[in-house]
Amino acid sequence: REVGRDAASIMSILELADREDVDVIVVSGLKASDVIRKTLDLAMTDRLVIATMAADSIPHALQSIIAAYPEDQRANAQSLLSEALQGVVCQQLVKRIGGGLILVPELLIPNTAARSVIREGSFSQLINITQTSREHGMIARDTVLAQYVQQGVITLQDARAYAHDPEQIETMSRRY
Repeated sequence: REVGRDAASIMSILELADREDVDVIVVSGLKASDVIRKTLDLAMTDRLVIATMAADSIPHALQSIIAAYPEDQRANAQSLLSEALQGVVCQQLVKRIGGGLILVPELLIPNTAARSVIREGSFSQLINITQTSREHGMIARDTVLAQYVQQGVITLQDARAYAHDPEQIETMSRRY
């Protein structure tokens, strides 16, 4: 189903998806609180829900989802999100030395530790989890930035501008 063709709004489409036997739901540009809440509700069913939103980091994306809930419902929303979440990809484009842009990805694949901090609402701890869980397939933005600096792909100044921990980028770039 498509907004404009099959229904007038994203919310109408999500309501239709809830009533129909669909396996995959894709929601582009999560912004409105009611749409965010309905999307999480649908993710708690046996459906694959893929959603996009504008956010500059994984913690900020998850904080935005929880902020869509009234204060008295946020603890429950954190619990639901910790159960439903299958992964988060955050992408930044950084200026490449010599021209153009290069993609700097960040990937969270929720493990026990990540689910626990999401449930607690300690989203900033997810940065440390991505940095220490490479063996689980996670990608830390600062690690990628440091590798790009070491490889001469981006400047240290640009890496610092996009880093979660700008002070560590120079040290990290010497390791790679």
